[in-house]
Amino acid sequence: MPKWTFNLRLAILDRLATKERLARWSKLDDTVCSLCNRSNETVQHLFFECDTTWELWQKILQWQGIVKRKKQWHEEIQWTAEKAAGKSAGAELYRVAMAAVVYHVWQARNRCIFQKEKFNVIKTVKMVVQEIHIRAQCYEKLDKCGQMPLLGSSFRALNFASAALMALLRLRFCDPRAQLRSQPEPLL
Repeated sequence: MPKWTFNLRLAILDRLATKERLARWSKLDDTVCSLCNRSNETVQHLFFECDTTWELWQKILQWQGIVKRKKQWHEEIQWTAEKAAGKSAGAELYRVAMAAVVYHVWQARNRCIFQKEKFNVIKTVKMVVQEIHIRAQCYEKLDKCGQMPLLGSSFRALNFASAALMALLRLRFCDPRAQLRSQPEPLL
């Protein structure tokens, strides 16, 4: 779980070493997304504009019973900060799923680059759902609400991380003064 939240935090702060960001630092010629081979690889593209990752998001959202249109990265983060900020099981499930998807997309991107492995959406969806189930079972039983699995409201391992991430999201996207800050404040 810490790997998930760490990657999500780096993505929110636009600190992941995407190809476009690496190109600004050095003479990297190839900035095209490794997953779709269409657009420049930025955080925004990689997680929400890329057709390949959008298919993954659609399947994870469908699993959660959420229907919504495709949004850009900053809109998605703002939506998460506003709508998934509660303590309900659905809100916690969305936060966990978002962190898991960001982590697994980043890992898949790295496998595409360094191991020349193709991105498999179905395999990744199964892995994300399975890991969420396993992590949830370590703390509380999964509640059943129809066919949609919901995490128990006392999913303790994620409470601190969720609170810290939600504070970061509100700070970064809801507070206009946050755009003026160059360094993020520590989340303690």
